[in-house]
Amino acid sequence: MGLVDGMAKVAVGKTEKYAEVQFSTRLRGGDEAASEVQARITLPEGTRLDRAVFEISAAPGGPTSISSVATVREAVVPPTGDARLDKEHGCTIDFGRLVSVADLYVTTTGHVRKGGSSGGISRIFPWTGVGWATAAVSGSKVPEMQTERLLITTSGAADDLADTLEHYGVVDLPTQPTGLELQVEGSTVWFERQGSTAALAPSSTTPGSYVVDRTDAVRDALAKARPANGNRVVTATLRATIPGQLALTVRAEILHEYRPPLAPHAFTTTMPLAEEQLLTLALAENDITSPFAAGDSIRKVSLTVRGTFGPERVEPVEEPVAVPATRLVLGGGRTMLLGIPSELVAPFGALQAIRLKVSASRGGELAGRLLVGDHLGRPGDPVKGGEVPPVALTPTPAPAWLTIPFPAAVTLAEPAPPDTLPAVPYWLELTATYGEVACEVTRDASVPAAPLLRRLPGGGVQPLSILGRPLPLVGDEAPLLAPLRVVGLPGKKQPLPAVTVRVDGPLTAVVTGATPTPEGLGLEIGLGDGVAPTASGSPVRLVVPVHLRVGAAGSLTLEDVVVLYQKGDKTT
Repeated sequence: MGLVDGMAKVAVGKTEKYAEVQFSTRLRGGDEAASEVQARITLPEGTRLDRAVFEISAAPGGPTSISSVATVREAVVPPTGDARLDKEHGCTIDFGRLVSVADLYVTTTGHVRKGGSSGGISRIFPWTGVGWATAAVSGSKVPEMQTERLLITTSGAADDLADTLEHYGVVDLPTQPTGLELQVEGSTVWFERQGSTAALAPSSTTPGSYVVDRTDAVRDALAKARPANGNRVVTATLRATIPGQLALTVRAEILHEYRPPLAPHAFTTTMPLAEEQLLTLALAENDITSPFAAGDSIRKVSLTVRGTFGPERVEPVEEPVAVPATRLVLGGGRTMLLGIPSELVAPFGALQAIRLKVSASRGGELAGRLLVGDHLGRPGDPVKGGEVPPVALTPTPAPAWLTIPFPAAVTLAEPAPPDTLPAVPYWLELTATYGEVACEVTRDASVPAAPLLRRLPGGGVQPLSILGRPLPLVGDEAPLLAPLRVVGLPGKKQPLPAVTVRVDGPLTAVVTGATPTPEGLGLEIGLGDGVAPTASGSPVRLVVPVHLRVGAAGSLTLEDVVVLYQKGDKTT
């Protein structure tokens, strides 16, 4: 919950309470003009400032009480040689700066804009900068003038005149305040440049109206503020060189902080990863005191990732949906060709291995070579260094990912323009040298997979067939493909992050990628207007699913996880 209050030069401004996401207070004198207004911003413990925007406006003071813009004191009236006038007593109205004055009177109604009289004022002398003007203005009617001080005379007592002006005196200030300056804890963070409209809000055309985002300045000031009673407090001040009707509105978004345990009684977790994989952390599932409630909105997730990863990367990490009860079996010296789609080749500068999802109930062995695709994407000549030495398979009844390495990294040609790159720039030719090896197949086109061909005895190739009919069969929804992963070294112009963190946002997934180091790397994922926590587990708890896409083997540590959220009931 945020609290903002403000104080004009004389009168105390209105204090209001708002929900933690947005709060504001507007300080505008009714009978008062001011050269300074203030707003106090309070950050409660367990919350974080997400944004601080100041709405600034200034208008001419108009009729305003003298006491709000000047000091009144008794003064000696300079002699004139006129016995009658020299008996008068005087008071000085000191503005402390050069101001324009259009009128001066004493209110008779208690309201500066309704009713007025001379209040016993006899003459008014403006200050010239070196002394009082020799010619006085008779009565209280003042032609518009610029001055720092006014000498007011009366035939009555000076102290009575001073008291009257202090409590009932009104001065008309017709000039637009200038030289606006915004300070946070005494440091200037914005000032009005003459003729500049850079800070004007797009919808604002009113002179003297500005919208200024100074989130970083307020954050820095709050970080330096000493906590007191569970709060950190900073003061924002709007100043003007000429008094007027000043308005300062502070709109701040304050979010609650929640630090979820990543394991029972632990706020850090380390995961040794033998291969690429997708992981999901349900933040708050290990916390029986999870703070989330229906209607809450998750706005940001920040965390620190540490890790050790080699230079190689694997694409894709996602796995297509397999066709149930269907396998492509290699045996008896038969040869199969698997196309490597261009979207899997493009990120890499060199290939190190290909991974296939296979099984071998009695064991087996595969060998082969890498072929370049021709301009039509068909298998062509062998790639230098692309020979695949025999790879033995132990008996594995259940399908598992098998790595088929090249003897050394195969350097790829410089990427061709997309419109000239064949759909299948490389092919992997594999032969089962003994045993039978079953390869999983898929029709899921959402994840890049390998088109399939078979090698004919004469050296040609043709699509796979069942009972003499090419695949797909008539009525099949899509051709059969083989799930395939490429292991390689990223190209210099297209680095691949080892870890990608994803949180599902209001319209689409919000993703950020990084390659963690042992020293740690901080990540922050903004979720726009926010997402609702997800119901999960038994008993059901509201959690925040964070998805990790790990594109290499290595070790990964997560720590310092912070969830920033807005309470649905707008209360603390």
